[in-house]
Amino acid sequence: MNKLILNFKSKDSKKIKEPKIFLGGKGANLSEMGRMGLPVPPGFTISTKVCEIFYKDKKKIE
Repeated sequence: MNKLILNFKSKDSKKIKEPKIFLGGKGANLSEMGRMGLPVPPGFTISTKVCEIFYKDKKKIE
């Protein structure tokens, strides 16, 4: 999966093998509820991969 930011209702989240690891617990649950059609507020989840990149880049955002 190349996307690092996913909308709660994104169909791409179905392609993630381990959503809790990639999106975190809350992000994975909101994504699943959005795909099911349950009412969730509009929003997005920044994947845990972004945190890994941030720390590998010595805590710099470029």
